[in-house]
Amino acid sequence: MENTEVDIFEFSQRGEDVPHAAGYRVRIDGETVKVDTPRPTGELLLSKVNKRSCAFELIEEFVHHKNNVVEPVEEVDLRKKGLKGFITAHKEIVTIFINGDP
Repeated sequence: MENTEVDIFEFSQRGEDVPHAAGYRVRIDGETVKVDTPRPTGELLLSKVNKRSCAFELIEEFVHHKNNVVEPVEEVDLRKKGLKGFITAHKEIVTIFINGDP
């Protein structure tokens, strides 16, 4: 039976594998958001905290203090062992779009 919703942080703290679920609770900058896929893009995760990839980077945080920058089009595996959540950081160089063009 599939769980309805799981919190990836709780599983990372226990050192357990994250099970398949209908939804995932994910922490981004300390805020818990809900995602309905185990493989969201960086862009989707940023949008959950009202941030855009042109100004912010998304960084995966792992239990063992390893961090990894996620590109906007890159898929993140929320079931990856040890993944506890994400933080965002202002980009040094900001891309401004005018009428869809950088």
